Amino acid sequence: MFKHFGSKEFLVQAVIAESVVANLAPVSLAALSEAIKAHAGDLRAWHVSLLSARADATSAAPELTRLLLVEILRDEQLREAFARTWLSAVWEPLTGLFERLQTEGRIRSDMTPETVCRAFLSLNIGFLISRYVLAPSLTWDNKNEIESIATVFLRGITSDSKD
Repeated sequence: MFKHFGSKEFLVQAVIAESVVANLAPVSLAALSEAIKAHAGDLRAWHVSLLSARADATSAAPELTRLLLVEILRDEQLREAFARTWLSAVWEPLTGLFERLQTEGRIRSDMTPETVCRAFLSLNIGFLISRYVLAPSLTWDNKNEIESIATVFLRGITSDSKD
């Protein structure tokens, strides 16, 4: 293996690039994209369902999530390859959804759809990384945590108050 890959680092890079980014990530991101597009009206219920599904997927392979995060942060080419897929599968559908909800008057209009999207991603990705990467040994009540996150987000994007 060292003759072919040269080092353990290059072996890991090859596995991540060929297995995760080329195969697993597109399938996972495609499912996420479909879930985003499946929004049917009840924003809170949709958010709970979406985050619950991501939590289930992350809990099924937390070590793969950790490895992918490390390699994305370390390897610029891998990060760029992953980002291209992520932008079209996640960012664009989410900003489109929030733009449509603003147009319909269902969420506040004093923030750009991109700002709303960043807030959504920060809450959700922060939860997933905290839960499955940083502090998996803590006691977590996923159902209540996810419902609380959805409530906090909804209150923030539906209130025009300047509190």
